[in-house]
Amino acid sequence: RSSDLPNSTTAFVRKDALPLGTFSKYTWHIISMLEVKQIFDTPEMPLQITRSFVQNSDGTYELFKCPKVEVESIAESYRLTEKQPIRPLELKTFLKVGNMSPDQKEPTPFIIEWIPDILPQSKIGELRIKF
Repeated sequence: RSSDLPNSTTAFVRKDALPLGTFSKYTWHIISMLEVKQIFDTPEMPLQITRSFVQNSDGTYELFKCPKVEVESIAESYRLTEKQPIRPLELKTFLKVGNMSPDQKEPTPFIIEWIPDILPQSKIGELRIKF
């Protein structure tokens, strides 16, 4: 597949941080949420595109998992005499990738930068993810 190849390859000289030297940087600009999921989603840790939170009284946020609601017929819902619990104000975060609105001119990229062999003796590279 062509998407496996980086969008750009850049040689650069690193002078401001260790290790110093000339390195190659590979950059991928991904503009499809499905492709981001394909790269990062695993059975052990699925990629969550959206997450919900509730704000506590002390100003902190807590992950909110919506309780499962049993589906009922319209007739049954009118017969209920007990009141349904009120759901808390839910705050959602979501990963923005691609075109998020119809009038958006350029898609929002998910950027992966890889610098292999930044520490060649230990065979360690540097990975940067921007979103």
